[in-house]
Amino acid sequence: MTELTESIKNEDEAKKQQDWIKYPIEKAEIIRKETKKTGEDTDTILLGHIITLILDDDANAFNMVKLSGYSPHYMEYSRTVMLGRLSLEIEFKETPEELRKQLELTRNKLQEHDWIGEKGFNEVFGIWKETVRDWTQNFRDTNPEINEAYEKFQAFNTSLSKAFPKRV
Repeated sequence: MTELTESIKNEDEAKKQQDWIKYPIEKAEIIRKETKKTGEDTDTILLGHIITLILDDDANAFNMVKLSGYSPHYMEYSRTVMLGRLSLEIEFKETPEELRKQLELTRNKLQEHDWIGEKGFNEVFGIWKETVRDWTQNFRDTNPEINEAYEKFQAFNTSLSKAFPKRV
């Protein structure tokens, strides 16, 4: 591979990371615009969006690591994307304080953790699964208002996907 080809490949990877990290922001902007038109509760729909990201989307940050045989490149990609997503989910004003604190604790653990090799990956994934995904699932299951926000977002997202099939 030439130096130029390697540079382009690295730029493409960096763009993919940033796109994946920033996707929730772009989706939130669409939600804000569309809920103004429909009269739906923007904060509730955005809360549902955040819960959906955590339960249904964030695990994708780990997929390429296993497929690549735990390559250092994809471990770093996964680390960048996951820490970026956690930071973003912490920053959303609609994130409930209890969830925000849990995400901050996990982000801090993951920042300090060794993301190298299969052992490191399994430890990191285990921490994330237990302290973010499983914790959030329990948080949703035991809080009717959180579950309602999740369900409302699912319905809203379905209607939004029909209205904007190429953007959503």
